[in-house]
Amino acid sequence: MPHRPGRINDIEAKYYADGEDAYDMRMYFALGNARRNKLKADSTKEGKAAALAAVEAGVAALSVSGKAAETGGADAGAAASGSDVNYADVLRAFVDAGISEMSNTKPADPYRKMYEFLFQASLVDYTTSPAAADKSKWDSDFVAKFGLPFHGDAVIALKGKGAGPKSGVRLMLADAGDFFSELSKKMKATGAPLTGTMTAEELKAADAAATKMKIEKLEKEQAERDAADAVNAVRSAEMEASGKKVSGGLHKFDASEVDVNGGSATADDFMDAFGF
Repeated sequence: MPHRPGRINDIEAKYYADGEDAYDMRMYFALGNARRNKLKADSTKEGKAAALAAVEAGVAALSVSGKAAETGGADAGAAASGSDVNYADVLRAFVDAGISEMSNTKPADPYRKMYEFLFQASLVDYTTSPAAADKSKWDSDFVAKFGLPFHGDAVIALKGKGAGPKSGVRLMLADAGDFFSELSKKMKATGAPLTGTMTAEELKAADAAATKMKIEKLEKEQAERDAADAVNAVRSAEMEASGKKVSGGLHKFDASEVDVNGGSATADDFMDAFGF
């Protein structure tokens, strides 16, 4: 299997005490065929025939209706094949549950909270969907202000495609959470909610503002790293001028003071090396 590198999901600038950034890394694993083949091999001939018939019936129904009917409830998404679920139905149940929570709590940034809600749900194995949301209890003004129903429909259309094993739900929920995380960044960049009724020009401006903010953030972080490197270079030059052998990466120290037995460096030397 070819190597699948992880991706940077987010960066927390200067998270560590020494000023280093913290990287939120993610790597998703594709569902392989080995598990499916094993299940098929272990099943009886009759069972395989029944499963195939159920799948064919489901495909035929989808081809006629265009999409599965919305059912909601704790068993939303259960398909005729038993273990498979309809991803759109499952995602809708979670999204609607999240919108209900946003309507009740009214956070300043509901996009960020929707991301957290879906991300938390993605951390555990999927068993059943949340109970069907009572949309009549939603604060219509609040959810409309942030376009939550509109964005909910958008993420379901984008991420909730087809049917498959329950194991695929976690990845789907995580990706749906990332969708809302991007909305949060755009709102922060523009200073206004993305209502869902924005014109193409307004959406383009929001994307441009978010990109500009990201570039400015990266430039600021690079400038801070450059400044730290400049200070480090001066310190290295001073140590070398005094006859010391300079070692270390971000934090420089006198190599003659450190060896496998602890060396001769004092606590003050170590504090000095780390800039305290």
